[in-house]
Amino acid sequence: MLATSAMGISAVGARLTAPSGLAIGAIVPTGPGRFFEKGNEAMSDDLMTASDLLSSTSHAVRTMSQFLGI
Repeated sequence: MLATSAMGISAVGARLTAPSGLAIGAIVPTGPGRFFEKGNEAMSDDLMTASDLLSSTSHAVRTMSQFLGI
């Protein structure tokens, strides 16, 4: 999802999920809107791929899930 503020700052975000499917965090690259004008779809796809990979393989995500009890 791409969001742009009134000041020209844009962000693309993807959630990190626990093994249960609940969101426990997010990855949100931000910067000047001009950096998001071209290739936004590819950036979103790459971000989703990275987020899915981290959600399914990261020991830190699993540990945090256990700590939170989710």
